[in-house]
Amino acid sequence: MPRATNRCPWIGASARSASAVSSTCLPRSPAATSGPDPVADLPSETLAAILRTTAPAAGFNPENARVAPVSGGCIHDAWTIETPDRRFFLKTGPAATAPVLRAERTGLEAIAATETIRVPRSLACGVAADHAFHLMEFLPLAGPLPAAGEALAGCLAALHRHRGPAFGFVEDNFIGVTPQSNLPTCEDWTAFFRERRLRPMVEGCARRGLDPAPGRRLCDRLGRLLAGHQPPAAVLHGDLWSGNVGFLDDGTPVIYDPAAHWGDPETDLAFARLFGGFPSGFFEAYAEAYPFPEGWRERVPLYQLYHLLNHGIHFGGGYLAQAAETIRRLLAAAG
Repeated sequence: MPRATNRCPWIGASARSASAVSSTCLPRSPAATSGPDPVADLPSETLAAILRTTAPAAGFNPENARVAPVSGGCIHDAWTIETPDRRFFLKTGPAATAPVLRAERTGLEAIAATETIRVPRSLACGVAADHAFHLMEFLPLAGPLPAAGEALAGCLAALHRHRGPAFGFVEDNFIGVTPQSNLPTCEDWTAFFRERRLRPMVEGCARRGLDPAPGRRLCDRLGRLLAGHQPPAAVLHGDLWSGNVGFLDDGTPVIYDPAAHWGDPETDLAFARLFGGFPSGFFEAYAEAYPFPEGWRERVPLYQLYHLLNHGIHFGGGYLAQAAETIRRLLAAAG
């Protein structure tokens, strides 16, 4: 296993002091229903209450703040806040979504603590005027430079060298808005992935119309597919698709909207491969920086299945069919 390093060379003082990020959406396939971005106008009194609540932590005068909506979010509404000398990024949603935003904050802070890869700094999170909010610094994202893939790979490999005490996390959280169970932590990766990841998604998709019997059989046979595989409990982003990755204008990689936990690093890369869109050279550079153990290619569809099932819960349609076919193939491989 590669030796741990505490810092990625791309994270310098200028990167950490740079000003934050876009709201993201679960990736959709062509079969998924599309529509306009759900950025809604909040009542002015609600926005004013959120500004008054967040201003002390962020250090701005709410009387001098201008708020504008940002398109692109599927789960929360997104806004920029401009003051005379700073910009901020704000997510809002119904008060019931406060646990999702609090979990996002915890995940960002856990990744930031490794000092390996840039994430937007969380400034304030809570509920005001019956609306949940999460205020972050605003990171102006730019197009990737020619060496973007290598830079991202190096920082992500450095992140994955950091370890948690066991599989799980400091708290339960969410993948999108689907609950993700992390507690109590578990020493056995196969048991953790079966009971905390795969089985809940199979049952969730059953409520969307997917026949649960094959998925349940796969859970029972998971030990055959993961036999002998003992990964480290690495710090993971947990929702690593290209829509949750960006770059500052100096080339510094940025990741955001995590579903952070301690798990197998192969799971982050498996999801990255599912929808594509990563810079040229990323996967090759990561493999060089953090070589995976034998059999990783065979585990890719298993780890992608978790996300296909989650998308089936969110969007139904073609994702359910794709998940069913993946389960069929994995059962054939398990024997």
